[in-house]
Amino acid sequence: MEKGAQALFGLPRRMASRIVRQWLANASGHYGGLGRLDQDFRARRDLLRIAVQDGLVIDVFWKSLPIGKGPALSVFVCGDEFARFDCFGPDRGHFHLALFTPASVRQHRLKFAERTATDQITRAIFEIDRNLAYYLERAANPAIRKFEAHRENLLAALPNAESRMREFLLEQPELRDLK
Repeated sequence: MEKGAQALFGLPRRMASRIVRQWLANASGHYGGLGRLDQDFRARRDLLRIAVQDGLVIDVFWKSLPIGKGPALSVFVCGDEFARFDCFGPDRGHFHLALFTPASVRQHRLKFAERTATDQITRAIFEIDRNLAYYLERAANPAIRKFEAHRENLLAALPNAESRMREFLLEQPELRDLK
């Protein structure tokens, strides 16, 4: 019986080794995350940072980019930006998750079914409240996969995040047409 990558894939040894190295890089060292907590995100305006628990932070902000404008929310786990919800309104609202994939992907956005920025904010809060634990178990970063978010802490932080996102829609003249 053959050993190593060649036996596993039935491919020439060099090709199989390259595939395994690429897969392992994505699985254990290169996470393809969205960003870092200590990173300077220049497009993010009026940032509100909510420390949910040790290792879990929610950033609420708004931004205006060529692809869209509106309130947004990022979830940082173990210092990595794991999820971002861009509530940009009709045909532009979407979210990102740093999930495990064995190779690079071209599609990085999940579109909101909700049409208005207001409804997208509601959906973003729902996703964090109800599905964050599920998403964390599928994270690219092994430390994030092991991370345990305390639901009671999340439930205490989410109303503040949601109300700030809704305030942006009312306060920022640039965003008033998104409601």
